[in-house]
Amino acid sequence: MNIKNIRIKNNLTQTEFAKSINTVQSVISAYETGETLIKTSFMLDICKKYKIFASDILK
Repeated sequence: MNIKNIRIKNNLTQTEFAKSINTVQSVISAYETGETLIKTSFMLDICKKYKIFASDILK
């Protein structure tokens, strides 16, 4: 499961997902396309908010 799959599973747009972890849509887009590596702080926020493991994001 990657960030895009987590977002889609929760029926969220990139903007909604971004707001849920206090960032902006362009950051989520960059993560989803692999343009940017995810910051640890955002990974932890996603894990806490969506009750998943970091390894789920990194797959």
